[in-house]
Formats: sequence, structure tokens, C-alpha cells
Amino acid sequence: MIKQSFQSSVDKSVNNIEDVYPMSDISKGMIYDSLRDDNSHVYHNQMIFYMREREFESSRLKKTLDLLIQKHQMLRSGFKIDDFDDQLQIVYKNYQPDFQHDDITNLDKHQQEAYIKKILEQDRQQAFDISRIEPLWRVKTFSLDEMNICFIWIGHHAMMDGWSS
Repeated sequence: MIKQSFQSSVDKSVNNIEDVYPMSDISKGMIYDSLRDDNSHVYHNQMIFYMREREFESSRLKKTLDLLIQKHQMLRSGFKIDDFDDQLQIVYKNYQPDFQHDDITNLDKHQQEAYIKKILEQDRQQAFDISRIEPLWRVKTFSLDEMNICFIWIGHHAMMDGWSS
């Protein structure tokens, strides 16, 4: 099994801040509810996509994610819930996402399903750390065979829905 990981990182210096917004009420509610009950996974979204892609290269997907991050502010936003009179949403100029790729082509179909299920269960137990003031999302991909991959987008719902309010 081959594993390739790119760890999440953001330079939290003032020079890396592009913009600051007050958090929306809906984001505040979701973040508060998440902090109130660590065992509640109601806002911990795991979206799973199975795709056919010949010659999938995780490095190309990483470059694509980097382009999306530069284009969309919400993918570079974290929350600051203390230290100020109001809770803030901070948009960074640069952000490196938490991205992991596993090649599980050596496993049979049932083993692959069990492996991915185990990863999803472990991920649900890994609550997003709001105090890190980093964007609340990550990506995991799995090569299943020479033509098929599993793509999983994991994100805190406040990151996605807060901007629509």
C-alpha cells in the first residue's frame, strides 16, 4: 500500500491575511454546536465520489486543489472565535490543504471497501480543531485499480454553508 500525504499548513502571520469578516450567525451556531459536543458529527461532512480516471496522478490533483484554493476565498478561510469582541472569519492569502492519497490497488474489492470505511470512521473521530484558525476541510483519495479512484471531500459544514446566509 502506497500512501502520499500533504499536511495542512497556513502561515498565520498578518502578512498572510487577505481579509477578515465577522462570522455569520449560522456559522457561529454550527461552530458552537460542534464545540459543545465533540461526539456529535452532524457538521462533519464526508462526501464520497467514485470516478473513472485513467492514469490518475495525485500530484496533478494537488495542483488542481492549489488552483481552486487561490480562486475561492472560502477554501482559505478559518475561524477565530475568541480574543475579539466578535467571532471572525479570516481569509488567508495562501493555504496548503490536508491531502492524502492511498494506493490500495493491492487489495480486493471487499478489502478496499473495508479499508475506506475504516478511514471514514477514524476521520469522524478526528474533529476539526477550530482553535488552529485553519480552513476546516481535507481531501482523501484512493486508487482502487488502473481506472477507478475514490475521492472523499471532508469538511465542516460551517465552512460551506456560512457564506450562503
